[in-house]
Amino acid sequence: MPRGIIYQNICFYRIAMNVLYGFAYRKRFRMVNRYIQGDKVIELCFGDLLIARYCRQKKFSWTGYDLNEKFVGRAQRNKFNAVCCDLSQTASLPDADITVIMGSLYHFKEDPEHLFNLMFRSAKRVIISEPVKNLSSRKDGIGKLAAMLSDTGRGAEKSRYDKQELLSSAEDLCKKFNFTVSEEKIFKKDLIIVFDKCQTRN
Repeated sequence: MPRGIIYQNICFYRIAMNVLYGFAYRKRFRMVNRYIQGDKVIELCFGDLLIARYCRQKKFSWTGYDLNEKFVGRAQRNKFNAVCCDLSQTASLPDADITVIMGSLYHFKEDPEHLFNLMFRSAKRVIISEPVKNLSSRKDGIGKLAAMLSDTGRGAEKSRYDKQELLSSAEDLCKKFNFTVSEEKIFKKDLIIVFDKCQTRN
């Protein structure tokens, strides 16, 4: 199935993201970078390379996973370790200090358990930055257009997280995987949640 226009080209993608975030697109990444403190970083559905470049600057190991072969090809041409795959069909991820997903959790909203297993079983820290105010949730023509433009190739995805729903999921994830929420912050339309694995006592 063809993708929405913003996933066809990195320039279209950046224009759309800048509009959505009130031209604070890069600042959003800088906010998340504050919580990246570890030698081995995995980024899921990475799209752009801003976190990858930050990790390179800090001499952290970065591996990115994305379904979009154009984004993966661009990363590989820039000498980054990027893997083109469907995460819903991925059995496991390598161990990491940090796993990050930004603005893409809603792609898995119909069946998020497999993705959560991948993330929380692979890392000591998990960072989720997810929009909780969305045009696509509207039931009018604007909502339909936003859903169509943001189609990654699986069809228009109208269902999005709201703040309360994401916080409720965070509480369940902490209980299931023995993590705690160490940071919770709203930036523009995103809710940023940082999870850290609880220390086991001897």
